[in-house]
Amino acid sequence: MTPHDYAAPIFYWEAATVACVMLGPPPIHFWHLVVYTNSQNTVDMWNSLKTVMPYNSTLMVAIDNLIESNTDAQVLHVPGVENRVADALSCFNNALGLRLVPGIKLGLFETPHVLLGALKK
Repeated sequence: MTPHDYAAPIFYWEAATVACVMLGPPPIHFWHLVVYTNSQNTVDMWNSLKTVMPYNSTLMVAIDNLIESNTDAQVLHVPGVENRVADALSCFNNALGLRLVPGIKLGLFETPHVLLGALKK
């Protein structure tokens, strides 16, 4: 969750979601992480390690964490039409996501404070 007076474009949420995965605990027994997203812009950001000014801090925090945890990461593109669950959830259609994956666990997303710097008031 973000403060109620913050506004952010969808690209922020896509970049923040990938960063949150990278900020999580390293994979058990393996130090390779693959993140799938339906956003080519997000793939480009993480694979080129270049982005526009408000998102530099998001990129740097996540990459620093990967370096500290000695984890390799790759971000790959999967079109939304090929991943119905991700497409449903990104459109806030949780009911469809639950039908597609009956045991899926859904919860509130709380943006890590370290990533809030990319948001504009």
